[in-house]
Amino acid sequence: MGHYFVRRLLQAIPLLLGISVVTFLLIQAIPGGVLGAYGSDVGATAEDLARIQHQLGLDRPLYVQYLSWLGRFVRGDWGYTLIGHVSVKDQIMAALPRTVLLLGLSLTVGLALGVTAGVVAAVKQYSVVDMIVTTLSFLGLCMPVFWLGLLLILGFSVRLNWFPGGGMYTVGMPFSLMDRVKHLVLPVTAVSFGISGQYARYTRASLLEVLHLDYVRTAHAKGLHPRQVLFWHILRNALIPLVTIFALQLPWMVGGFVVTESIFSWPGMGRLLWMAALQHDYPMMLAVILMFSAAVILANLLADIAYVFLDPRIVYEQHS
Repeated sequence: MGHYFVRRLLQAIPLLLGISVVTFLLIQAIPGGVLGAYGSDVGATAEDLARIQHQLGLDRPLYVQYLSWLGRFVRGDWGYTLIGHVSVKDQIMAALPRTVLLLGLSLTVGLALGVTAGVVAAVKQYSVVDMIVTTLSFLGLCMPVFWLGLLLILGFSVRLNWFPGGGMYTVGMPFSLMDRVKHLVLPVTAVSFGISGQYARYTRASLLEVLHLDYVRTAHAKGLHPRQVLFWHILRNALIPLVTIFALQLPWMVGGFVVTESIFSWPGMGRLLWMAALQHDYPMMLAVILMFSAAVILANLLADIAYVFLDPRIVYEQHS
């Protein structure tokens, strides 16, 4: 199995190169060009733009620009932002743990609530609990994150003043764990509500397919405790489709974080990409998009690893 995953990692290299080429060409084609940040609103003349273009090497052929950027990127030189001229790498390394924190908490809460609700709804099929879980799940599926985020800010921050409406901490206050937790409540709720709704539906449907299979009846006939049958025989097999769904939905979650972090002013990777897009800051956009792409590829690889632990029948041969 080790050879399989090493080969998968090596196969990710040309995939990332292809993503970088497409992203580079798309950024070059944005309206206003890559120097849109130096438009007329900042008083830059045509001579100023020509001088900046020459200084940044943007007057060279596209393939020369790409190869030059790629060589620097591989060596760890990710360039500097066009606005403020600060290190792209330093900003990303500062924003990455914040996004990982928000994403990790949202996934943990969403998966815990969603899987638990799905299990209860499947075991108590067609009951009042099942109908309540189904209704809330459909709300989570249908309600956009940005709309729920605005409702949460309006209700719990503006009207009730229970939680902060944005940011990561209260400016001017010393470090406080409770203050950080309060700033996390609303964005985590907005993201995890949709995640829990999706996984509640998937878990319920997957469990209902497994509940009445022959091996489950055999386990009950052997006198095993119902909880043991549920967790060791039913749930383990029902989780296999959820791993696939998680790997396929990660790009959607990454894209959603661009909106979520912008709404709640969370200083993470998503907000960094949003601000870079508004400012035509192409060095930042290239680096952040590649980081997101690498995260998606890694998540799919981890999903393959999870298959082995959930289903012992899956074996990755060296020649596969």
